[in-house]
Amino acid sequence: MKRTIAVVLLAAAIPCASARALPQPVIHVAPLHLFRSGHIGVSARINGQGPFRLVLDTGSPITFVSNRVAKILGLPGGAAPAGGGMFGMGMSLNPFARVKSLDVGGAVVKDFDIMVLDHPVIQMLGTVEGPVDGIVGFTFFSRFRTTLDYAAKRVSFTPISFEPPDVMKSVFRALMDRNGTRRVVAPAALWGMTLEDGADGPVIKSVYDGSPAAESGLRAGDRIVSLDGRWVESTIGFFDRAADIRPGALASLVVHRVGRDLPVNVIPRAGL
Repeated sequence: MKRTIAVVLLAAAIPCASARALPQPVIHVAPLHLFRSGHIGVSARINGQGPFRLVLDTGSPITFVSNRVAKILGLPGGAAPAGGGMFGMGMSLNPFARVKSLDVGGAVVKDFDIMVLDHPVIQMLGTVEGPVDGIVGFTFFSRFRTTLDYAAKRVSFTPISFEPPDVMKSVFRALMDRNGTRRVVAPAALWGMTLEDGADGPVIKSVYDGSPAAESGLRAGDRIVSLDGRWVESTIGFFDRAADIRPGALASLVVHRVGRDLPVNVIPRAGL
């Protein structure tokens, strides 16, 4: 009996080797600032320069900086063409740039792509809160277990083994790839009109005599506002929606003509 007790005591005194070897997670902590708009501001260093004030946005799929910051960092592709750039956001035709590092409170991501653009919401926020230099988005914070502590006004980052897909970059490349696969939208029902993109949406350029468009009273110069209750903002958007309309089916349009909106019913045909 004594011998058994001695063995038990000896076993209890030996520490667990596996527990002793478990590494402690590295947690990086950064102060956060709450703007009056509810946005979360953090201080970041990019390529060792800064600090720059960025918005930590858990809803943004991208990380981007303004053209001003891109110029400071010497990043390529920062200058937008005349007229406001792509999508009217001061974005060049090639807005991607690779940075060596982005550091928020010691949480560092190295060698990854960001975008360079002047987002109107960030610019508007800057007019109220002072300079705001961009957004820290999914491509950064998804590499960490990110914890927001509003009471303590801090955010913590614990590294995890996750490599996020660059959704925006793949979409952008698909839009810009002129040599890749093109999507051709060809509705089965023919309308008998041609369109062009105007400043506020697709505009009817011409109407063929005897066509469904002509019989419904559509005219050259009419701007298409909606199709079957859905807003239409571009020529490709119109054809995309029109692809669902079968020959002989009634389509309800709203067109803008001489300062007013007019309802027009069209019955496209299988041929002209």
